[in-house]
Amino acid sequence: MTKVNLSVSEMELVTNASFILTKNEIIRKVYTLFGNLSAGYIKHLNSINIQDEIKHLSPRIFKGENYKELPWVMLDYPRIYDKENICAIRTFFWWGNYCSINLILKGKYLDKINLDSIDLKGWKIGIDNQSLWQHDIDTPNFQIANEVSIDKQGLDFIKLTKKIPLSEWDHIESFMLNNFSVLSEMLKD
Repeated sequence: MTKVNLSVSEMELVTNASFILTKNEIIRKVYTLFGNLSAGYIKHLNSINIQDEIKHLSPRIFKGENYKELPWVMLDYPRIYDKENICAIRTFFWWGNYCSINLILKGKYLDKINLDSIDLKGWKIGIDNQSLWQHDIDTPNFQIANEVSIDKQGLDFIKLTKKIPLSEWDHIESFMLNNFSVLSEMLKD
């Protein structure tokens, strides 16, 4: 039988309950932040001319412990997911990395937008099958959006994304609200 040993740093963590309690408190604060964002997102969508079907489902906040072995929290609103059509704005907190906001469009929602009329500076875009459900935007699957030619013909979907470092925690809420406004303008009637 193999003996399982802990390193010095692992022993420090396993004997320190405050580490996990602090992590749990941070996740609760992310939930609170995302709850505040939900209210702002709803208010914004109700203030613009947008199809009722896009805003009819309430926001959904959920979490996990293992996206690339790190905790995460997501907020989806709007959130239409069916086999043929997707219209979602996803806000993503990824422990140790960043927060991002993502617009995912497929089917009739992708067909509706005019990418040429959008200022894509500062955004990344994923258009391959690897990027649809990938949230690590610092991979080759995501390219700087205003540096690539985007032809919607033949695309199954697009995913536009922008991130803010966690070190800018005090600016995350305004970053998300401002970029949600930009993304939702693309969905207007």
